[in-house]
Amino acid sequence: EEQLQEQQLRILMRTLRQTTPEERLHWWQSLRACRRRSQGPWQKLLIGKVFSHEDELQFLAAEALVDVLRGTLARRGMWPADVFHEIDTECTGSLNLETLAKGLDKIFAEDEAVEGSRQLPATCSLSAQVEALFRLVDKDASGLIDLEEFKAVFDSQSIV
Repeated sequence: EEQLQEQQLRILMRTLRQTTPEERLHWWQSLRACRRRSQGPWQKLLIGKVFSHEDELQFLAAEALVDVLRGTLARRGMWPADVFHEIDTECTGSLNLETLAKGLDKIFAEDEAVEGSRQLPATCSLSAQVEALFRLVDKDASGLIDLEEFKAVFDSQSIV
């Protein structure tokens, strides 16, 4: 069911490509204001991605990076929690975008040194992929990724 919802979300985003995320959010909030039910924050809804991403291509960049990281984890025999703690060098229990980018850069550099080959194409913009990954993992849009959010993406076999 979750996979079907992701596919539907991508179709919706492809359809809405002509509008900005801000325009989509404004429309959604004005429509939602007409409802009487209690409403949670849109950031926690699957449809929230429509308001935080320009198009569906950003999902593909994040998914590609997740696949590469899963391969790196498997080669190293590491669990997602191990990688999280390796990246969280200040032991705060959360990762911001800068910390995540530095940590992944270090992991990929070490992996490249051991494997002798680059896991990402040289033309690939790692920073754009890391930003897309950060938005994917930061489910509550708090600007920080905690261990549970990190594990939810890397423990599962599908992107949620």
